[in-house]
Amino acid sequence: MNAVHLHLTLIHLPIVLVPTSVCIALIGIWRSSLVISRVGLWLLIFAATIAIPTFLSGGEAEEIVEHLAGASKNVIEEHEEAAELALWMTLLAGLLGICSLWAISRGARLERLLLRATLSAGCLSALLLGQAAFRGGKIRHPEAFVATSTAAHASHEHDD
Repeated sequence: MNAVHLHLTLIHLPIVLVPTSVCIALIGIWRSSLVISRVGLWLLIFAATIAIPTFLSGGEAEEIVEHLAGASKNVIEEHEEAAELALWMTLLAGLLGICSLWAISRGARLERLLLRATLSAGCLSALLLGQAAFRGGKIRHPEAFVATSTAAHASHEHDD
């Protein structure tokens, strides 16, 4: 397994776990279940932890991919910038998740405020991870981004 395989394998974890963890924590709040809320927070912390090696493996993957035919350095750079922003937001969400768990365990007055901040950061993280993934898909999967325009073009040619 090389860095590209590792990166492509790891990246799915934060992309799936961040929104899943937010949903689980929201279900916990809705059902007034601290156990369910804690599960969501722990998943968010795990996703933030996995985001670190995911991001680091991206740099090594870049070294392999940038020399392949059809790989655009501009597209790779856009993906890297989006991924870095997503990483920082995911780490912030994870850190807030730790603070929320602490507040819940202590019955601190900031519990609700921290939980809201954590879930807000988690939602923003999910959006940024999705954006980074979208840009990453353009690196080696251009067919996924021309299918709509090709179909529309073919439809117009067929009408003539």
